Amino acid sequence: MIDKITESIEDSSTGEILKTLVLPLTQTDLKEITKQNGWIFDWKLEFSKAERHLFKLVSEKEHKIIQGLVSLRKDEGFVFMHLIESAPFNIGKSKKYLGVAGNLTAYVRRLKWRYLQ
Repeated sequence: MIDKITESIEDSSTGEILKTLVLPLTQTDLKEITKQNGWIFDWKLEFSKAERHLFKLVSEKEHKIIQGLVSLRKDEGFVFMHLIESAPFNIGKSKKYLGVAGNLTAYVRRLKWRYLQ
């Protein structure tokens, strides 16, 4: 669910806006993305599928802290979003940042338009 449409991500307690980057997810990143750490989906399984492209959302200030993830598959004329997930600390009433899912969805939308061109 998209909690708020923001230009970036917004600290839920202070209102501070943080610029974001969407970067490819790496094998090294997977060590921190586990169900034991609160993630819902099996991102290791998703990463193992050759046709999938996985991306992480990070802030420009904190490149090593993953705010959210998305899994995509390119196909003729479209980009299919298989999974999207906010980091465990960005879910619920006490979430750290607003706008994570919205930022990832906006990235997919821009990617789609470039892909169709």
